Amino acid sequence: MGQISKFALIGRLIGMFGKFNRSSNRFLNTNSFYQVANIAVAIIMTDSFVFSLFEKISFGDAVWWAIVTTTTVGYGDFYPKTIVGKFAAAILMFLGIGLIGYLTSTITNYFTNDMEQKEKSQELEQISKIESLERKIDLLVNKIETLEGNNRKNK
Repeated sequence: MGQISKFALIGRLIGMFGKFNRSSNRFLNTNSFYQVANIAVAIIMTDSFVFSLFEKISFGDAVWWAIVTTTTVGYGDFYPKTIVGKFAAAILMFLGIGLIGYLTSTITNYFTNDMEQKEKSQELEQISKIESLERKIDLLVNKIETLEGNNRKNK
């Protein structure tokens, strides 16, 4: 009995993962977010490399600094001292502001498109029901006309 419940749990987990995977793929493809995220990661890594070179800190610390700067958190544990470092920081600051705006736009479009799809689906369902009712009305009208015709013949 315990084995069956384990298999059922595994089946449910696989089903949930499939739903999550479809939703996340749909989200990542909204507004080409996946491509923008890849470009942002490339810029962050490049900026980290430049920052570590000119500010004489480890690459790991530079990546940390770049993420903190891009997300506009700015802890202040690392900060640029050279002109090149300050320029790299300015690039990441603008990138961070742009990414936050783009992420907000993507989330909005994701949910708006989802609602529009549901509305379209409901509209199509309503149209289908109306067309079905029109066919039934036509059949009823034909039956009534047939009955009226038969009624006239019998008189």
